[in-house]
Amino acid sequence: MDIIKYYKKDNKEDDSKILKKQDHLVRKMIQETALGFILLELTGGITYIVDGFMISRFLGDAAFAASGMTGLCYSVVAIFAGVISTGVASICSKEMSQGNMAGANKAFSLAINLILFSMMILLTVGVAFADPIATILGAPLTAPTLHHYVKVYIQGFFLGAPAQAMLAVLIPQIQLDGGSARIKRSVILLSITDIVGDFVNVFVIDGGMFGMALATTISYYVAVIVLLGHFKSDKAIFLFSIKLIDFSYIKQMFKVGLPLATKRIGNILRPIVLNRVILATGGAYAMSAYTTQLNFRTFPDSLGMGFGAAIYLITAMFVGEKDKTSTKQTFLSSVHYILVFILPIAIIYYIMSPFIARIYNDPGTDFFTLSVFALRMHAVSLPFLAFNEIFNNYIQALEKIKMAHLLTFLSRFVYICLTTIILSHFFGINGLFIALPVSEIALVITIVVITY
Repeated sequence: MDIIKYYKKDNKEDDSKILKKQDHLVRKMIQETALGFILLELTGGITYIVDGFMISRFLGDAAFAASGMTGLCYSVVAIFAGVISTGVASICSKEMSQGNMAGANKAFSLAINLILFSMMILLTVGVAFADPIATILGAPLTAPTLHHYVKVYIQGFFLGAPAQAMLAVLIPQIQLDGGSARIKRSVILLSITDIVGDFVNVFVIDGGMFGMALATTISYYVAVIVLLGHFKSDKAIFLFSIKLIDFSYIKQMFKVGLPLATKRIGNILRPIVLNRVILATGGAYAMSAYTTQLNFRTFPDSLGMGFGAAIYLITAMFVGEKDKTSTKQTFLSSVHYILVFILPIAIIYYIMSPFIARIYNDPGTDFFTLSVFALRMHAVSLPFLAFNEIFNNYIQALEKIKMAHLLTFLSRFVYICLTTIILSHFFGINGLFIALPVSEIALVITIVVITY
């Protein structure tokens, strides 16, 4: 129901006062919904940073570079998890807004079983074919140490694929179900388990790169177990069971979720191109600087990702209620948060980059200097990254599927690869990192032109 129409039924306030109430309500919803997602992303960022610190300091530069080359694996898991998670969240938001919990539970049950089936296949393939996958990622057999590190990390990572994908599906549903406190507990426990596992791996069992990946895998399973406890509560309104599966929802689920697949496919193709360009332009130390950026960026990127996920859920709910005024206000509120929240953090991040780089290496080396520059270029891009992430989630919730596909592929593959190749040609190693803010600004301009 449109909020303005709702208020007008009960009082004689003018539209400006009602809009003010509406703006406050929408912002409160965004803050409460975004908090759980941001916490999840922040926790993931912390674990990545700890993993990066432990690998770079105790396993060496080759191992650290190898960890940065395995981003494709995360993207492969995220394709399946993201499509199903986004699709079922949209369906459930709309079904709940219409009072159809039976339909929401049928869609949720379908999503859970699809995730488990697809992830078990992916686990088997990832572990069995880790050797050729390592070669595809740019770690040739002619560099045996690098190849070995990439291979064993892939094997440890894919063992956790079912848990990672389950988290992606469970968290939005539990958020809709009012279980934000349990989400916080699960992600905090995930962080603690991963950090403890890293230290045990390095100082007790000497498990190398496989042990580092395995510590992360175990932490994801621990988080899933905590989340599953939500559904034993009498307060839980979501249920999942094989008996509730309804395949009639599968078309709608994939229709809404496929733009995220485009994003993840771009994430798969991008490292195949960029890893080779970076190694050819700046060699191993440029790859290590790039890995530093990748490793730390999950932490500040969590802000835009968290707000984007919140905008998606809230917009999908308002679309289901056919509340156009609140739908528009949701996006306008998100721009407000970029300006007053994310932009100041980007400035602090830029200033603190030398101190952040110390996590991974000591000052005075070419690697350290280039790492600082790489981090600062990411800081410059942060507000634009957040805007692009939020806008893409917004139009996806509006079911503007073609536009979502186009902008996603431009962002995740075309713009970043083209700018990296072109700018590295003219500016050398620095051009590799200048490409990130340039590509994100180009996407903002594209969004303005297309929407206009």
